[in-house]
Amino acid sequence: MAQDLLLALQEQEEKWREESPEWKRKLAQYEAWLARAKERERMVARAAAHKKDPDEPHIETIEWQASFNPDEPLSAFSFANTRSYSMSMLEEDLRDLRWTSTPAWAIQCLKRGIAVHHSGMNKRYRMIIER
Repeated sequence: MAQDLLLALQEQEEKWREESPEWKRKLAQYEAWLARAKERERMVARAAAHKKDPDEPHIETIEWQASFNPDEPLSAFSFANTRSYSMSMLEEDLRDLRWTSTPAWAIQCLKRGIAVHHSGMNKRYRMIIER
């Protein structure tokens, strides 16, 4: 059942990404932001070189693109609560599962907030679910 749910979410998300002008616009903004990365680095270096007082705080604006990953499941197609358990925290935990017998589909399910819990599952996998 978890695999069927995963497949349905992935298919619907893929369809939405292909058809959504909103997604295409967001992706274009992200790609433009990536293209300006070197320019931002030069601006930061120039500002640091012209800074008169080394104790003066540096105010940095963090843009949404800095934490955007176009390959992550979209919240509309996921049950994961990324506010209390961020995707980066989950990815860190999932690295520990690479060397276990946990099936790839179960790991993909976890990324979408779908979990299968029973005593026969790998202990590390069960610990991640309980978090």
